[in-house]
Amino acid sequence: APHTWSDESKVGINPFLLTFNDHEKTRENRINFEYFNFDILITNPPFAGTIKERNILRLYNLAERKGKLVKKIGRHILFLERAIKFIRPGGRLAIVLPRGLVNSPTSEYIRKYVIKEARILGVIDLHENTFKPHTGTKTSILFLQKYLDEEKESISDINFDDDEISLNYNIFFGVNEAPIKDSSGNYNYKRDPNGQIILDIHGHPVMDNDLPEIRDAFIQFVKDEDLDFWRN
Repeated sequence: APHTWSDESKVGINPFLLTFNDHEKTRENRINFEYFNFDILITNPPFAGTIKERNILRLYNLAERKGKLVKKIGRHILFLERAIKFIRPGGRLAIVLPRGLVNSPTSEYIRKYVIKEARILGVIDLHENTFKPHTGTKTSILFLQKYLDEEKESISDINFDDDEISLNYNIFFGVNEAPIKDSSGNYNYKRDPNGQIILDIHGHPVMDNDLPEIRDAFIQFVKDEDLDFWRN
């Protein structure tokens, strides 16, 4: 939370704050340190633990349910909101989240918050072995692009309280079926017929998983959709 940051830290990050056409909003942002100007953010926030401190909870929209502040909330949920505010309009975010946030009915309000703020580019379900031996939590990577002001205006007439919301764009979905690690948390490597690990041209072991295929399919999706960051 910004109120816990040192003055030295605040001075160091001042250049990264987002500025607005509204001078008052810019001034408030320089006090609250809420919106930043990063082009791309890639993050894997901690899943463990909950936040209970009211002076922190009141800083987050997702900590409010039906007009009231919740008593506690998962740390990773606040990370998601904070990460979206860290990227500029048009900026992109890749964030690892518990799979439940993507498909659980109880997390619907979180997904609605996301689609109010950003276009969902893609969702990739990771294999449960991905983060072993540290955790076997099922996770997904969520790829977002934050709306430009005019794009956000174009969805202002959508009623996000509806049970079903129709989005006028395509979303990439991928499933990591060939894990990068085995059930013990050891990396899977490609091997030759003699059982020797295959090395790349730099002498590094070649991983055996399907993530490169998912990556290539996502790149092709971005090209087919003619998304602006691909053209740039």
